[in-house]
Amino acid sequence: RARGALGQDGGPQGPSACTEAREAEAQGVCRGAQAAADAVGEAR
Repeated sequence: RARGALGQDGGPQGPSACTEAREAEAQGVCRGAQAAADAVGEAR
């Protein structure tokens, strides 16, 4: 049980959840930048 608890708190699940959140946030930023670039391209 101790190993399981440590694994859940500091193991793959914790960091991977943070990584997934960061990746999702990064994708949102990239999409926003891409949309802005498309808008600029259309304006030109």
